[in-house]
Amino acid sequence: MKFFRGAVAAVLTCTLLTGCGLNGAGRSSEAKYEGDGFKTAEAAATSFVEGLRDLDYNKMLKSYAWETQAEHYKYESELDRFDSFIPTMPVQMPSDNDFYISANASGLQSIECRRLYCSIAYYLMKDDVEKGMVIPLKDEESMNDFLSIYDNERYKDFTKIKNLRFVSPEEVLGDACSMDEYNEKAQINYEHYGADEVVSLAALADVGDKTFYYFPTVARYGDKWYVVSSWSLISSYLQMDAYTPFKITNETPKDWINKQDNEE
Repeated sequence: MKFFRGAVAAVLTCTLLTGCGLNGAGRSSEAKYEGDGFKTAEAAATSFVEGLRDLDYNKMLKSYAWETQAEHYKYESELDRFDSFIPTMPVQMPSDNDFYISANASGLQSIECRRLYCSIAYYLMKDDVEKGMVIPLKDEESMNDFLSIYDNERYKDFTKIKNLRFVSPEEVLGDACSMDEYNEKAQINYEHYGADEVVSLAALADVGDKTFYYFPTVARYGDKWYVVSSWSLISSYLQMDAYTPFKITNETPKDWINKQDNEE
């Protein structure tokens, strides 16, 4: 059975997903892109936030499980979760051998890097550019106008992150869902990580008079915890898009939900 419909798009997507990160030619002890892991889930998330605060992109990435996640990844569970193969899946091969595992680690890193990159870039552009929109730049004036968007120091907002704290999912989600429903979905959504334990964290911090929100998925493999995704079940219920892994805002999660409901 062959599936050729949308073949060009699928090839392009695959190229994009495996275009950065790890060397897919085989696993090597010299090419390890993840850190040493953490003793607690909160410590893994804290390391990510500290990396953002310190403008240390490498530290942010070291909070993730790349090779470890790829080694334990349950590809069949991911397919079963969606009842289909989707070309944009970060993992598109079973973890049957070292070659597949190395390539899958590259796919995992690629999509997470893209999410983080887009989130930072759009934060710098404020509300001047709508996500996903193509901006025509037909002459020097329009080019200069566009580049002037970056004439700010919004990235320094990250350096003001302080008073990091963790709250329960219930406190953030409110009446967006029942905890029974949440726990049932968590069991289904997190099986593909192949981890010993998986949790969604709700991390908040102060940034001046605004609040920093970050809702990662964090997993334990053995006695080590790692971030496995910047997006989580909490993010889903709060109707955050996958390319907004964190927010700095005066609004509350309840405001986001109400805004989405009003737009619908």
